[in-house]
Amino acid sequence: MWDNVFKNNKYLAQLIYSMIVVILIPSALVINTIYLLRSFSRDMDYELNNKALLVESVIATHLVDKLENEAELKSVLDDLVADLSEIRAIEVFRLKDQKNLSFTTTASLTRAVYDPVLNHLAFSAGKAFSKEIYVALGGKPAERMWLVASPMYGQAGTKIGVINTYVSAAQIDEITQRTVNDSIKILLITLVFILLLLINHFSLFERAVAFIKLKEVDDLKDDFISIAAHELKTPLTVIKNYAYLLGKNEHIQGNGEMLDEVNKIMLSSSRLGVLVDDLLDVSRIEMNRMKLDEETFNIGDVVSNVIAQLTAEAQNKQLALVYQKLETPIYVSGDKNKLEQIFINLIGNAIKYTLQGTVTVTHELEKKSIKTSIKDTGIGIPPDKMNRLFEKFSRVFNEKTKYVPGTGLGLWITKELTAKMGGKIYVESIENTGTQFSVVFPTVPFSTSSSENTSGPSPAQAPAQANPQSTENTDA
Repeated sequence: MWDNVFKNNKYLAQLIYSMIVVILIPSALVINTIYLLRSFSRDMDYELNNKALLVESVIATHLVDKLENEAELKSVLDDLVADLSEIRAIEVFRLKDQKNLSFTTTASLTRAVYDPVLNHLAFSAGKAFSKEIYVALGGKPAERMWLVASPMYGQAGTKIGVINTYVSAAQIDEITQRTVNDSIKILLITLVFILLLLINHFSLFERAVAFIKLKEVDDLKDDFISIAAHELKTPLTVIKNYAYLLGKNEHIQGNGEMLDEVNKIMLSSSRLGVLVDDLLDVSRIEMNRMKLDEETFNIGDVVSNVIAQLTAEAQNKQLALVYQKLETPIYVSGDKNKLEQIFINLIGNAIKYTLQGTVTVTHELEKKSIKTSIKDTGIGIPPDKMNRLFEKFSRVFNEKTKYVPGTGLGLWITKELTAKMGGKIYVESIENTGTQFSVVFPTVPFSTSSSENTSGPSPAQAPAQANPQSTENTDA
């Protein structure tokens, strides 16, 4: 259900995601940047204003005794402006009467900047007032400043005038502008990064949708294979039974040509039966429905049984099938039938892909495990095919193998069954020389309550070794 909802609303989901990524995130970043810049500028202006007030109070104290000498006062003001880089000008307004204020100013500013309202406020209230102004100096662009007007007090503590200090905000504006430029750069980089993420998102989104579709197709394929294999099982059994009955008929047995045809039916139905069984195993493994019985048994008995089943096949190809039996029983735990299937696949493959020579089966007892190796003198496996050897439907196709029947499922099933039983599988091969498959399973101590009634020592009590004298050698 959720897959269908996901597919049907994929474009809506893409649109919502795009809006969040392209609009909301950059907007939040811009708003945050503006807020930080304004807070920074406000705090800096506040500090600058406080500094101007502090400077002005100090200046006012030192200028009280210079008010009567115009030239000396002007010289002192010019020196203060030259020494303090942030101070652009200082104006002193001396009180002549309560209605009119005459002033003394430096040459830096003209009287056009003079603000009588601010001065009257400062003088009347007896405290400093400030305002933001823009002044052009020396033909340069207008510069933002803070004009601070503070009352001046004489030695008797009476108000004797007003002092105006023009404090430049150029340094603050320069820092603010630099911060703005850096913020814009970061914003642009962020937008580019978000754009790349969005492009990658669309790509991943399409891949996710494609993956879901592929998974659905794969599930449908698995369901079809499972259903088809089950449906083939019954008619195939009927065909095999009828072919068997025909082969027993006296009339058919007396006719060599008809008997040969019946044998072909039996052979083809057997091959098809193997394919059906493999497909069913694949379906059960992939759907995690493979049931494994748990029992303890002698691994040597299982291998001996498989050797007996495949002896005729080796004789038909004039191959020597050699089995070096164990000297003492070695017990493993798992599904006996599935272990037999593993060895049928491995030993059967060794016989199929060996044109002449020998197929040898050996055991080697390792620490708490038993390794069984199947070595042949067959055609070998090309190095470039080794990495795909255990994949489904993987086969080595060349002039030597094109007539060898197979589905490419046997080794995949073998690997999965081995893993489910707690074992490991290895392969070594040299092209045109031979191949060796090895499976390793953990051993378990022998128990009288095991499914087999075979007495023997525990591997921990009596380590077993392959017995070269105990050998089954089947030659043509």
